[in-house]
Amino acid sequence: MYKDLNIDYLGISGRQNELIELTLSYGFKSFNLDVEQFAAQVEQEGLDSARRLIDSAKLRLSTFPLAVDVETNEPDYQEQLTALQAAADLAAAVDCGVCRATVPAAGDVLAYQDHFELCRRRYAEIGTLLAEREISLGLELQAARSHRAGRGYDFIHTVDALLMLLKTINLPSVGLVVDVWQWHLAGAGPDQLALLDPGDVVALELADADSPAGDDSAAESTRRLPGEVGQIDAAGYLRRLAEKDYRGPVTAKPALQQFEGMSRDAIAKQAAAAIDT
Repeated sequence: MYKDLNIDYLGISGRQNELIELTLSYGFKSFNLDVEQFAAQVEQEGLDSARRLIDSAKLRLSTFPLAVDVETNEPDYQEQLTALQAAADLAAAVDCGVCRATVPAAGDVLAYQDHFELCRRRYAEIGTLLAEREISLGLELQAARSHRAGRGYDFIHTVDALLMLLKTINLPSVGLVVDVWQWHLAGAGPDQLALLDPGDVVALELADADSPAGDDSAAESTRRLPGEVGQIDAAGYLRRLAEKDYRGPVTAKPALQQFEGMSRDAIAKQAAAAIDT
């Protein structure tokens, strides 16, 4: 496993050379890919020039978010799928190996079984498309109650339900992005990783919480840096994944509110220290 700087999760921005310097300065081995920004750079400079600094720094590009709405109507879905092919081609060109997908926690149109079948079919299709480019699709849980508020039908918001979706998709290119804060809110912990096969986890996102396990009323704004409070056993997750020979990114995902008024250097330094500890 390797320490990853996700600039979106930390509210950091800057030119590519500045982000690379930040990544190297605090011992990170990778940072996440901003596909739109990188596509614009490639269009302007060409691929070789756009990736030159990344290659010379010997850094990885870790993950990028899925820009496909799996709940939308079929014409819009097909249009987004076409756009994903171009984004995935760019990601593959710089060896960015994981696409993160946030699984809906609720919906307004479909009841559970129909919603499940729609997501199963579309995530399988997306996973197959990505696999052709040697990219994994990582499914991420949303357990916080706020993600279901005001919606007509509850959907996947527990670890068991997420694992059932993963099992029914049944593709080696589709795994999990384990956001330990969301798992904590769902009442899960490191021991649930024992249910997984090696390779099922494609990315790990660390945080801490103020509230005890199973309290899904917590707001996203209460996310803490890993190890800050001690409610979430971040080290336990790392140990469990080490036992399964996990080789993917490990990133900090606290609330952005924690960093108000701080410089990007101070933010990166604090996130790196939390992961190291």
